[in-house]
Amino acid sequence: MKVAVLLLLSFLIVTNLVSGEEIKIKKGEFITIAHRGASAYAPEHTMQSYNLAKEMNADYLEIDVQMTKDGIPVAYHDDKLNKKTGWTGEIEKYTLEEIKQIDIGKWFGTDFEGAEILTLAEIFDRFGTNTNYYIETKKPKQGTEEAIFDLLVKYQLNLFNGQVIIQSFSESSLLTMKKLNDNIPLIKLLNSESATNLTDHKLKEIESYADGIGVDYRVVDKDFVEKAHGNNLLVHAYTVNEINSMKRMLTFNVDGIFTNKPDVLLKLSSSN
Repeated sequence: MKVAVLLLLSFLIVTNLVSGEEIKIKKGEFITIAHRGASAYAPEHTMQSYNLAKEMNADYLEIDVQMTKDGIPVAYHDDKLNKKTGWTGEIEKYTLEEIKQIDIGKWFGTDFEGAEILTLAEIFDRFGTNTNYYIETKKPKQGTEEAIFDLLVKYQLNLFNGQVIIQSFSESSLLTMKKLNDNIPLIKLLNSESATNLTDHKLKEIESYADGIGVDYRVVDKDFVEKAHGNNLLVHAYTVNEINSMKRMLTFNVDGIFTNKPDVLLKLSSSN
């Protein structure tokens, strides 16, 4: 199995080098990131939500990935199952077979009743190589990054041109991914406190392994973006759903925005 994966990876590396495709995401190109899909209009992380985001021409589908008890990467954000599902406890306490019994759509409306928690493989099966993916490692544990990476290779996603971006609050998770493939763009997520107290020293430290930072939009201003750009780091702001806030972020020249309403953001950004 490992030999096959390595051979396929070698093929992909040679193919991309020969084609001359540019490595990494391009600086200065704004991206619209569909936060858990078009999650203002359909329950987050469902196929309906991702289908809508794709129809709206979002640049990236954002996927929070956690591991099941039996080691399968699935798309789910919250640390624990909640009242919306009627289940309790953490994803990692359940097998995939058990998790597939959970309805994550009915809370949003009867039209979405029966929606399942998706595996990462199911999302790749549906959208394939003509879609960009922005993956977050949630609560990463040993083997998480390897499981994700194996699927990236299996589905022949381009690991050189920014088709896949990996983000995490965990520095160790990003460093593990970097060891697996040094060409996948990495984004270090920061909470509001960390972003507010961000020093040049810390920015340089992040720049040593990551391509950008993901930041709560409420702490972002023009000076913050210029400071990050001065340290060769992209700024992706989360999660922006109000038009005035979107306009403000665009004025500050952020490099990307996470939003539940990709259609609204795309209309605004295209008019700028």
